[in-house]
Amino acid sequence: MNLKSILFSLVVILNSCTPNYTSRDRITMFVIDLRKSDKTIESIIETHFPQMKKEENLRVTGLIMESIRNQMMGKDYSIYSKEEKPDLFKDVIHDSTGDQFVLVVRNNPITYFLVTESQIKAISTLNKSGKKTYLLISDY
Repeated sequence: MNLKSILFSLVVILNSCTPNYTSRDRITMFVIDLRKSDKTIESIIETHFPQMKKEENLRVTGLIMESIRNQMMGKDYSIYSKEEKPDLFKDVIHDSTGDQFVLVVRNNPITYFLVTESQIKAISTLNKSGKKTYLLISDY
């Protein structure tokens, strides 16, 4: 076996071992980590937003995550896509491509998520004149 064949085989093996997570998988893993009280917000940011560097983004994202964590601790939750529950997204303004999800706790929407290019781009929305717009994580 020559070096080229070995390298090709290695690339094929590595690609087959890399998980292909769906947008729902990404959101589910994020929410599961948030529910784990032994996981720090900093470690969750490192896991799910490894490229985030700006101190202001880290602080704001951490505060949002802490709020989501507090609202869902000890409670049952569900995650729905826009396709599954379009009525929950009627006030959400979204222009670009991406998958949209909502975290629901006790029949109340807690937060909205936007996933594009296999990355979580937003974990919250801002309310502007009765309409919600995604608060994008700008380091990504």
